[in-house]
Amino acid sequence: MITHLLYRVILVYGYITLVFTACDTGWFGSSCQYKCHCVNNRCDDQGLCLAGSSCERGWFGPHCQYQDLSTLNATITPPNNLIADGEERTCTDLKNVTLSWTISYLINWIRIVFRDSATADILCNVTSFAHKIFFEFHTPISICSIYISGGRNVALNMATWQSSTYADANYGPIYVSSKAVDGNSSGDFYKTFTCTHTDNTPTPSVWGITFPQPMLVTRYVVYNRADGNEQRLKGFNLVSYNVNNMVVFNYTDIQQSDRVLVYHITTAGNVGVSYVNITAKQDENILTLCEVEVYGDNVCQHNTYGLGCRNTCKCDHWKQKSCFVATGQCFGGCDAGYFGKDCSNECLAGFYGENCSMNCSTSCRNQTCDRFNGTCTSCIDGKVGPLCETDCNDKFYGENCRHQCSINCTDQLCEKENGNCFRCISGQIGEYCQIACDTNHYGPNCVNNCSSNCNNSACEATTGRCFTCVTGYRGNHCEIACPTGYYGDNCQCTESGQHKDSTAQDRLAEGVGIGIGIMCVVNVIIVLMVCIFVKTKRSVTSKTNSGNKTNKESETQDNNISIHPDYTDLSSASAVADTNHYDYINGNMGPYDTLNNDFKETSQYEAVSMATLKNRK
Repeated sequence: MITHLLYRVILVYGYITLVFTACDTGWFGSSCQYKCHCVNNRCDDQGLCLAGSSCERGWFGPHCQYQDLSTLNATITPPNNLIADGEERTCTDLKNVTLSWTISYLINWIRIVFRDSATADILCNVTSFAHKIFFEFHTPISICSIYISGGRNVALNMATWQSSTYADANYGPIYVSSKAVDGNSSGDFYKTFTCTHTDNTPTPSVWGITFPQPMLVTRYVVYNRADGNEQRLKGFNLVSYNVNNMVVFNYTDIQQSDRVLVYHITTAGNVGVSYVNITAKQDENILTLCEVEVYGDNVCQHNTYGLGCRNTCKCDHWKQKSCFVATGQCFGGCDAGYFGKDCSNECLAGFYGENCSMNCSTSCRNQTCDRFNGTCTSCIDGKVGPLCETDCNDKFYGENCRHQCSINCTDQLCEKENGNCFRCISGQIGEYCQIACDTNHYGPNCVNNCSSNCNNSACEATTGRCFTCVTGYRGNHCEIACPTGYYGDNCQCTESGQHKDSTAQDRLAEGVGIGIGIMCVVNVIIVLMVCIFVKTKRSVTSKTNSGNKTNKESETQDNNISIHPDYTDLSSASAVADTNHYDYINGNMGPYDTLNNDFKETSQYEAVSMATLKNRK
């Protein structure tokens, strides 16, 4: 095994110590097992391309370790060399493009580089082979590079063996088994000395490779010698085994040609491979291999990824806690609240949910929300609810709807956001209707002008009623001109120059009203007294008819009628009690004949002299 290691000898207190310094140029890794694929081999000791360098054409991905199938005899339709030139600074606008090959490959991931170095890694969870890939975009988009992963060569500098080794007469046994994994695929056997060669033994020769940990293998590429005796490899058998020595894959060459220089063998790559054996056909005892490339990737333990599975996945915020072995990208996306290839980034302000793909509600203040469920931290004015999707109730406004609209707003209704009244009650103005109308305006929002007939155009703010009128007008709004014969303030002056004493008139009207009221009360009392009188008179008449008393007694009784001392003059009164009417004007009393409009004369009623009533107090 060629290790490509360099050492220097240091003498320390009499002991010789081997100190690891570096790998040969173009190699890196703890055992120099990784080949540099940066332009001009400009890698650091971690395999990262130095400043100003990039992956050489045909390679891409972490440490430039993944072979790009788009450069491997791919046909691009429509023709476009820019997307497969390995140069990420040359871009072209595409709406669709197709890549196809003459053989099929198992493709597990793709990388697209857009203008401004934006990158999209697409994981392909497929187990079938493809010979064509079609890309279509909704609109033309600027594409700089499309990389199709063919896996990385996991065979480089791995432990190998072969059943025997041919010893050259001039150079000795230099065609050892490790020559097949040294990274040099030249088939010029005698010039490069980079091929294996077994002895001519009675039994078929065997070459083998063992991996330090299982590998998911998708294809094998076997390079034959190209300077003669190519037929020796025809009909070979390749078998891969898992960690339990169970056969994973078995291939036997069936090609008819004797001069096949490169064999491409594809496999499903769904089971870890621990070692591989290549055996010459039964009638061929010499086995020569100029390079064996095994493409795939590590079978990393849970939560690890990268070259040698040395990196830890950062998918703590993804339920499966595992990631893609090549890039560390979390499968299926991130948990709510996180984004990024390794789901280690918290959502930026304004986003939430799985992969931070949801926008916070525009009703969230500053469009900021809980990155897990989108609940608004605070609502914009006029909104309320977990997602701030609900308008404030009527009569409320502002942040979290905690402010009440002004009572000076009509119906106490205002704008939900800022509390501005839609309309003010009469006599108020301003955004919140907090300002009383000036003396010259009135009504809702103070939009009405006081009457010009108001003194100084001043009026009451609510109703518009003038405080006082200009000379010659009267009324609430001073809208009535003085009638003929009157003038002055509130029309209080007559044409004769006399001042109309409105106060005296008011007192006169008040006195007349009081007098009329007193008369009504007197009439009611008279009616009540007359009713008492009539009832008493009927009683006397009844007794006379029975013979118990004489008419004279009746008259005496009649003369004893008592009238309230406050009422002594009934000459102008009239009253109605039940259905009987009494004629006080003529001094007659009796039932009223409604048919003849006259009082009836009857012996049951006697006239009462008005003079008699007057003399009783």
